Parts: sequence; structure tokens; C-alpha cells
Amino acid sequence: MISAQVRREKALVMSRLSFLACKAWESGKYDQAAVSATKLWGFTLAFSGVDSDLFWYGSYLHRIYGEFITSDCQDFTAWALLKACQAFNRSSEPMECVA
Repeated sequence: MISAQVRREKALVMSRLSFLACKAWESGKYDQAAVSATKLWGFTLAFSGVDSDLFWYGSYLHRIYGEFITSDCQDFTAWALLKACQAFNRSSEPMECVA
């Protein structure tokens, strides 16, 4: 069993890896983005069958990275704000990234 403190530390590491991957992609450092995303996926797989919360959190972060790199938005902060607004708005009208 993983303690709450270790779980918080691992979640923070995975969050940082996801952020680094997105920011590297944003700045055109695609190799660096791939390394960070691969590390994130490695963390995620390591928790499969060990800690389902960390596994699903890592899967969520990896999905966020994938959504960002396949979007038309080139600025991660703008994209994240767009996603937050969409979630808050819950509108059926799609919003566009304008950065």
C-alpha cells in the first residue's frame, strides 16, 4: 500500500512531467516533449495494479498531453484556459483557441 505522502509526491512528479511535455511541445522541442511524455507513461504503467488512483491520474495527464498536441492551439496556457472555460461553460457551442 502506498502512503498518502508518497501518493502526493508521485502525483506531483507526474503533473510536472505532463507540464514539461506540454511546454516543450509548445516551444518546438518535440524530442524533449516525447521524453517527458514517455517518462509520464512509464510512471503511469508502473502504478497499474499497484495504485489505481495514480494509474488513472497518469492516464488522465497523458490524455491531456495528447489532446494538446493534436489541437490547433500552439500555446499550452491558452489551451488549458480554453478547456477550463469549456468545462465551466458547459455550452453546446464549441469554443476556439485564439492565442
